[in-house]
Amino acid sequence: MVKPAHQVQLEKSVRRWRDAMFVRCPKHFVKTVNEKLPAPRLQIAHTCSGIMIATLFCSTAIAQDGYFLPKDFQQQQAQAAPAVPVKFSNEERNNVSAPPAPDKPTRDQHEVNHDTPEHLKAQDDQSAGHSQLGNQNAGHHDDAPAEFHVDPHGEGHDDMHMSGHGDSHGGGHHHLEIPPMIGSFSRGPGNGRLMFPVDRLIVVPLDNVLGAPGAGGAPVTFSGAGPVNINRPGTVSTAGGLQTLFRQQLNLPPQNVVGTIADTATFTTTQTLDEVNAAFAATLQPYDIVGVQPPPGTYTTAVDTAFQAANTINGQTVFDPTTSGVIRSGLTESVAPLNQPLSAGDMLDAFYAFDYVVNVPIPSPSADGLLGRSSVGANTSAVPTNRLYFDYSLVKNGVPFNRSENFDRFTIGIEKTIGEGDLSLEVRLPFAASMDHQLVLENGRGASRTEAGNALVILKHELGSNEHMLISGGLGLSLPTGSDVEVNSAAGKRLVRLVNECLHMKPFLAMAFVPDEHFFMQSFIEYDLPAGRNEAELNLNGNGLQQVGRIRDASHLLWDVSAGYWSDTDDESMIRRWAPVMEFHFDKGFSDGSQVRGNNYRLFDISQDRDVANILAGVTFDLHEGKYLSFGYGTGVGGNSSSSDGEFRATLNWPFDFK
Repeated sequence: MVKPAHQVQLEKSVRRWRDAMFVRCPKHFVKTVNEKLPAPRLQIAHTCSGIMIATLFCSTAIAQDGYFLPKDFQQQQAQAAPAVPVKFSNEERNNVSAPPAPDKPTRDQHEVNHDTPEHLKAQDDQSAGHSQLGNQNAGHHDDAPAEFHVDPHGEGHDDMHMSGHGDSHGGGHHHLEIPPMIGSFSRGPGNGRLMFPVDRLIVVPLDNVLGAPGAGGAPVTFSGAGPVNINRPGTVSTAGGLQTLFRQQLNLPPQNVVGTIADTATFTTTQTLDEVNAAFAATLQPYDIVGVQPPPGTYTTAVDTAFQAANTINGQTVFDPTTSGVIRSGLTESVAPLNQPLSAGDMLDAFYAFDYVVNVPIPSPSADGLLGRSSVGANTSAVPTNRLYFDYSLVKNGVPFNRSENFDRFTIGIEKTIGEGDLSLEVRLPFAASMDHQLVLENGRGASRTEAGNALVILKHELGSNEHMLISGGLGLSLPTGSDVEVNSAAGKRLVRLVNECLHMKPFLAMAFVPDEHFFMQSFIEYDLPAGRNEAELNLNGNGLQQVGRIRDASHLLWDVSAGYWSDTDDESMIRRWAPVMEFHFDKGFSDGSQVRGNNYRLFDISQDRDVANILAGVTFDLHEGKYLSFGYGTGVGGNSSSSDGEFRATLNWPFDFK
């Protein structure tokens, strides 16, 4: 078979482009990336570039064979390329089939039975410059072999695109007909847990008398008679507040005592005697606080018992050296001169601060959020289209740190094509019932009410297509429209707040493949990249929330793939056809997020450093004219963990023609 001229020219261009792309450019590209891109971004770059280069390589290979060309490029080449005359004998000409009419996007051929002299004469008079047969008919001729011209596309038809649903699916631009992917929101939290304090107790021994100070190069040890009181600090819980209280020769109120330690009051400074005296001499502030080492183990055991009695959630007792210390008593330095070197007989006040710290999986409000991470591929297809859609999820045991609770998630959305139909803009908004952004620490959830999630805006562009395949790409933007995530105690004490203020960018590539009228497959690959940080607030001393820093979410690589097989039904039925569907969803979280940490807290995006795989089995019904109804059930099959024990999905897509 003789290849059309434009085909030969295209193959030469593809070979030159592929040689530059895969031989010369990679050497310089890999060298630059390895030298200039810091880890862990290097791993992300290698993964994404490998997938994208493989996609481009496959696309160029298809293009070289003439099966993958943008529609406008095909039309330009068809106009520029001369027709190729093909000779037929009289016997062969009897079996020639006419191509379909230009307004029928089908490849069905029809038998030709017109043999009038007018048709034969018109066929013989065609010039070599014609690009296609049009609607000419062939018939019998008794003399010389007849001649007609083949379509430059090599197929004898006028359009390489398979029609979807006419104008309602792209403003007149033809597309593959493929149902939206059902999708899944069951993304796992990995092994990450936030650590933060939920309760505080202060241990205050009675006045302690300094014995012989000892050598100047050794720490100073003090001792006093027991017992030692365990106090709930109330409003006096900071080092400065306790310093002010003790300077006035006062103690914590007796009603705040929640326990005692039947032990001798002992404490040891973290600095040597010389360092303590030097610090006294270098400051103008009286009653300077001197750091102390952790108290004896009997102190920690007694305090932990008091914490367990007052809290119903499991936690850990942590000594806080940043708000613990010893100061010279006002009984020793009531008048000037102050800050004199320590000497035997000096009176000192000591205090030890303990926090009850919990570890719970609280999601970032701008990443997974309480409603789950919204991937671009959920309930959408690679084909730009005009549609309204709605989906529902029943998430089983999906509340972040109370896995015995279910919640209902809904999403409404709209997608509208722009221009000729190869570009679309999509907006979706998720929300959940029986959910509250103010979680209660003791039971893992708040009041049962409706909560909105983060809106997702998607700009999708068709990069190229033929009658069997379409490749598109674009950018999704996750907007921080959802609520902040807060955790409070059952008594109403505010413990932690993560502010939702970070935008996420989601560049993606998508592919749809329909080799015949039954099988269909599509895939999305998406890189989720945060474009900012979220403010983090903690209640460190029982006096309310205070900002402790800003947290950057981790970036993610998401891969979604779906496949199905159509089975026809009765043409008069409400259901045109139906297809069993299998889907695979993978989420890789990278360890490039930031942390905010202190002695008794550690805050970060818990979705980082995770590998989660989910599968979904479902069925899709074609309700005629681009209307699709789908049902599915998804569950985790591998990786670190899943954020739920399963998810039931139902989606409805309804096309519309709005101009």
